[in-house]
Amino acid sequence: MKASRPFHGRLAANDVFWGASIHWNTYLEQYVMLLNRAKDDQFGQEGIYVSFAPTVSDPRAWSAPSKLLSGGEWYPQAIGLEAGISTDRLAGRRARFFMTGKSERMIEFER
Repeated sequence: MKASRPFHGRLAANDVFWGASIHWNTYLEQYVMLLNRAKDDQFGQEGIYVSFAPTVSDPRAWSAPSKLLSGGEWYPQAIGLEAGISTDRLAGRRARFFMTGKSERMIEFER
């Protein structure tokens, strides 16, 4: 996503998405991107967002990001639960939800 305002312009409010992690979701049968949204040029967290796409070969295929939660920490990730096949690149309906390299909750995807 393109920033709507210059990021390092020292404005009181910035608007930029960053820190994206992408995985193939076997339940949704599409790619899922989790990303941060900064509220200032110090990378203060406005929230965590999610976007979906059927392919990664077309950047325009991604849905508009939808907010998952307010605030949060950097680099959100979903890590699959299926033994032997799940990674940070492959997950199903339920996955571990990580921020700042720590997981304190699950994430569940709905169609």
